[in-house]
Amino acid sequence: MHINLVDFDQVLFYTREALTKAYQEAFRIHGFVISEQQLIEIEGQSIVQLFDNLNIHDEHLRSEIRRFKKENYKTYFKYIIPNIDLLSLPNKVIVSNASSEDIADILTYYNITDVMGIIGRDKVKKLKPHPDPYLQAMNSFPATSYTIYEDSDTGLAAAKAAMQSVEYKHKINIVKVDLQITEFKGGSGQLIRKLNNKIDKITTTNSALLTLKRNKVPVPEIYFSNDEKIIMEYVEGDLLYNQYTNEKHFKKLMELQGNIRKIHYINGCSTTTYIERLKDHSKYFSADPELTYIFNYCCKSLLEHQELFNNERSFCHGDFTLSNIIVKDDKLVVIDPNINDNAMSSWLLDISKLLQSTRGYEYIFGISKNENRPELIKLRKSIMTSLSPELIPLVETLELSHWLRMLRYKKEIGHNDFIKARDITIEILKELESETWQTQLLY
Repeated sequence: MHINLVDFDQVLFYTREALTKAYQEAFRIHGFVISEQQLIEIEGQSIVQLFDNLNIHDEHLRSEIRRFKKENYKTYFKYIIPNIDLLSLPNKVIVSNASSEDIADILTYYNITDVMGIIGRDKVKKLKPHPDPYLQAMNSFPATSYTIYEDSDTGLAAAKAAMQSVEYKHKINIVKVDLQITEFKGGSGQLIRKLNNKIDKITTTNSALLTLKRNKVPVPEIYFSNDEKIIMEYVEGDLLYNQYTNEKHFKKLMELQGNIRKIHYINGCSTTTYIERLKDHSKYFSADPELTYIFNYCCKSLLEHQELFNNERSFCHGDFTLSNIIVKDDKLVVIDPNINDNAMSSWLLDISKLLQSTRGYEYIFGISKNENRPELIKLRKSIMTSLSPELIPLVETLELSHWLRMLRYKKEIGHNDFIKARDITIEILKELESETWQTQLLY
């Protein structure tokens, strides 16, 4: 029998961010400021090392810091990233300097039930770099061969010492793990991390992706989901934004939108609530008379079309843009829906969001500028002409509302992005007031 002996922190799970937040808060309330680097320097060791580094020798104070961290650690579990690839290994035993209870709690949070055993710091007399944790694991879980997965110098030293101790009794292989995390922000500011072609996204709008999956809409493979986060496949492919000139893709796009629209829907908020939320956004720009006018114009127009808007309720993606659809093997895969039970949901919001992504979007979200602008105009016209005439003014107004709702976020993250979005918003108003969308489509 072969058994895999796996370290926990930064090997089976990427816990650095959660541990940093938990320990920083625990030290902070006791009057100490610690950096992430200070915690990285003691990875694989005991927190006692950091106490010594900070000259914290009072045992009561040490105990209080530990207690606070332990009691609050669970609130940061959403920042932990499971190493899906290693978790798929059979015959796993966790060998770690972390506490067995913390490890068990994290396994429970992520619904991991196939671990053979846990050798935590509370189960051994001496911690790594002493070989005792690995020797105890081998004694408790006998096998003909082992593979040890470690990341830190401390853990690797323990693994090598254990291998020397057992001499030729067991065949032992040691694998050094180096987790590479890529971090970026989603369009609405969500924290997104990538590990081994898996996407870990902290968001509360996971139900939409699960609904799409249940209804056979092509979405990434989902590995884990709860009310705080989702872990899914990183889809290798090209953005539809880069392939919109392909006529067959346009047909697939409209079929895809139609299939999403057909999904059974339970009403969320009313159109009145949608308008009120738009008014809330306008409060952040009360000192800007031009934007105030545009917000008022948009709200007035939505009120005029309120009955029509209500009649067109349906399930929707919530962020149905050309950059949220991946072309993979000539098929369209939907990513990053952004809708919840408390949001207004209508297929017209998806259509208007799609229109938004045909103009100026590359400036706002860093998508490469495409030189073939007439093709985007053609795409926009194709979308518009697919609508019944009475829907076009409402869809145009909804597109304007998307730009207005974006402004607050753009103002928070950077002046230049905000100015670009503001300029486009003003141009859209001019287009609407002059009723010349046919000739003034892109800027």
